[in-house]
Amino acid sequence: MLNGKEYFAEFPDEDPARREALISAKLLATLRALEKELRPYIPQPAETSAERDDSSG
Repeated sequence: MLNGKEYFAEFPDEDPARREALISAKLLATLRALEKELRPYIPQPAETSAERDDSSG
């Protein structure tokens, strides 16, 4: 059985102290660029009549 330090050494993505470090400005910029490039190929969900009614008033 692994203790906490050994566990996080084997599975660093699970470490709550490191979680903030995984969300970096470089990662977010890369994801935005990827989304911008792929957006034309992602189908947009159809708007339902209930959503139209909510947005009008």
